[in-house]
Amino acid sequence: MSYAAVDIHVHPSTHEYLVDAMGPFREATEAYFRTEIPVRSVAQMADEFRADRVLAVLFAWDATSASGLPPVTNDFVASCVAAHPDAFLGFASVDPWKGRAALNELRRAVVELGLRGLKLHPSAQDFDPSDRRFYDLYAACAELEIPVLFHTGTTGVGAGLPGGGGVKLGYSRPILLDAVAADFPELQIVAAHPSWPWQDEMLAVAQ
Repeated sequence: MSYAAVDIHVHPSTHEYLVDAMGPFREATEAYFRTEIPVRSVAQMADEFRADRVLAVLFAWDATSASGLPPVTNDFVASCVAAHPDAFLGFASVDPWKGRAALNELRRAVVELGLRGLKLHPSAQDFDPSDRRFYDLYAACAELEIPVLFHTGTTGVGAGLPGGGGVKLGYSRPILLDAVAADFPELQIVAAHPSWPWQDEMLAVAQ
């Protein structure tokens, strides 16, 4: 199939993500973006991307330690890719707070399941990406030769909830990726979104 574009940031609009993994954050996120996100089947999502000739980079999601909510598993995303390889390419997710278990799961997701990158959301997962406690995760990404995509900037997750639902925006400041990039020059880093309100920081880091 000839693609017109690649959408490098796709969450599954399925029950697994919108209902299970998002829980009470779904309504807040929809209010923030002033839209409703209908629950689709995997096949419906695939047909939509196919019709637009877009390859979707589909994300798993594991913010279990921070939210207490169930993940969108790497196995689920791998099954989406296996069923619709012309529509989806999969990125793994691991909970950075799970330490050695996270490293093992990342390796399994890449080596056994065939996922092609790692998605991290510092605010939703409640971690500082420049904290050296998480450096083994980046070393594993470099060793596996996969990119790591970080959410940067503000997020609709938690918007409007008391205390932002516990989501801390500062963990998604782009300047925190500067230390990661400096200490892992071989690591492929994708900083998702324009990083608002810290777009100047993002430009400085990129330069």
